[in-house]
Amino acid sequence: MMKASIVEEEDITLDRFLSGLNLDIRDKVELLPFRDFNDLVQICIKIEQQQLLRNHLLKEIKLLYLLCQRRFQEGKG
Repeated sequence: MMKASIVEEEDITLDRFLSGLNLDIRDKVELLPFRDFNDLVQICIKIEQQQLLRNHLLKEIKLLYLLCQRRFQEGKG
Protein backbone atom coordinates (compact mmCIF):
# COMPACT_ATOMS: atom_id res chain seq x y z
CA MET A 1 0.00 0.00 0.00
CA MET A 2 2.98 2.28 -0.50
CA LYS A 3 1.57 4.03 -3.57
CA ALA A 4 -1.43 5.22 -1.59
CA SER A 5 0.78 6.21 1.35
CA ILE A 6 -1.25 3.97 3.61
CA VAL A 7 0.53 2.47 6.60
CA GLU A 8 -0.73 -0.85 7.90
CA GLU A 9 0.39 -2.99 10.77
CA GLU A 10 3.04 -5.56 9.89
CA ASP A 11 0.91 -8.51 11.00
CA ILE A 12 -1.82 -7.44 8.55
CA THR A 13 0.77 -7.14 5.77
CA LEU A 14 2.11 -10.61 6.65
CA ASP A 15 -1.39 -12.11 6.61
CA ARG A 16 -2.19 -10.53 3.25
CA PHE A 17 1.10 -11.74 1.80
CA LEU A 18 0.62 -15.28 3.14
CA SER A 19 -2.93 -15.46 1.77
CA GLY A 20 -1.61 -14.75 -1.73
CA LEU A 21 1.03 -17.46 -1.70
CA ASN A 22 0.91 -20.77 -3.53
CA LEU A 23 -0.57 -23.31 -1.12
CA ASP A 24 2.50 -25.56 -1.22
CA ILE A 25 4.76 -22.65 -0.30
CA ARG A 26 2.35 -21.33 2.33
CA ASP A 27 2.14 -24.73 4.04
CA LYS A 28 5.92 -24.87 4.37
CA VAL A 29 6.37 -21.24 5.38
CA GLU A 30 3.80 -21.47 8.14
CA LEU A 31 5.95 -24.14 9.82
CA LEU A 32 9.08 -21.97 9.84
CA PRO A 33 9.96 -19.10 12.17
CA PHE A 34 10.59 -15.66 10.67
CA ARG A 35 11.45 -12.33 12.27
CA ASP A 36 9.83 -9.82 9.94
CA PHE A 37 8.35 -9.33 6.48
CA ASN A 38 11.73 -9.30 4.71
CA ASP A 39 12.71 -12.54 6.43
CA LEU A 40 9.41 -14.08 5.30
CA VAL A 41 9.99 -13.04 1.69
CA GLN A 42 13.51 -14.53 1.69
CA ILE A 43 12.19 -17.82 3.08
CA CYS A 44 9.49 -17.92 0.39
CA ILE A 45 12.07 -17.31 -2.33
CA LYS A 46 14.23 -20.17 -1.05
CA ILE A 47 11.28 -22.55 -0.89
CA GLU A 48 10.19 -21.62 -4.41
CA GLN A 49 13.72 -22.15 -5.75
CA GLN A 50 13.87 -25.56 -4.07
CA GLN A 51 10.55 -26.53 -5.63
CA LEU A 52 11.64 -25.40 -9.09
CA LEU A 53 14.89 -27.34 -8.79
CA ARG A 54 13.10 -30.45 -7.52
CA ASN A 55 10.56 -30.31 -10.37
CA HIS A 56 13.35 -29.87 -12.92
CA LEU A 57 15.30 -32.81 -11.50
CA LEU A 58 12.20 -35.01 -11.48
CA LYS A 59 11.59 -34.24 -15.16
CA GLU A 60 15.21 -35.11 -15.96
CA ILE A 61 14.97 -38.40 -14.05
CA LYS A 62 11.75 -39.34 -15.85
CA LEU A 63 13.34 -38.55 -19.20
CA LEU A 64 16.40 -40.67 -18.40
CA TYR A 65 14.18 -43.51 -17.25
CA LEU A 66 12.20 -43.42 -20.50
CA LEU A 67 15.38 -43.37 -22.58
CA CYS A 68 16.83 -46.34 -20.68
CA GLN A 69 13.57 -48.20 -20.97
CA ARG A 70 13.44 -47.59 -24.72
CA ARG A 71 17.04 -48.78 -25.19
CA PHE A 72 16.30 -51.88 -23.16
CA GLN A 73 13.26 -52.64 -25.30
CA GLU A 74 15.29 -52.12 -28.48
CA GLY A 75 17.93 -54.54 -27.22
CA LYS A 76 15.31 -57.22 -26.63
CA GLY A 77 13.77 -56.82 -30.06
